Amino acid sequence: MIPAKYITTTRLPLIILAFLAFTGACRKDDAVGTGSGDGSVTDADGNRYRTVMIDGQEWMAENLRTTRYNDGSPIESPGTSSTAWAGNRNGAYSWYKNDRETYGDKYGALYNWHAVNSGRL
Repeated sequence: MIPAKYITTTRLPLIILAFLAFTGACRKDDAVGTGSGDGSVTDADGNRYRTVMIDGQEWMAENLRTTRYNDGSPIESPGTSSTAWAGNRNGAYSWYKNDRETYGDKYGALYNWHAVNSGRL
């Protein structure tokens, strides 16, 4: 709450305007839809992902977990060696805590900058 001594005739309209701007910026039609077509996409490994429509755009509703680029070539996996990761200049991926069985479905794969910016994911 703002103390009354700080609310002057010049500040009150600004406070009201800011309040209206913040509350008016929310729209009810930003709801998540069910997607278009069958509502799914498939990666190069054959993994299928659900999609949703948000504000007219189709988004994946699951984290990517492919081990191949969209041209079918494999994405490198340097393992747990920090030296291999530090010196890596190619696209690469790993799994959270290096444990695909436990975390693969939940978090998907973790991709480095080179893999993400290759344009082939």
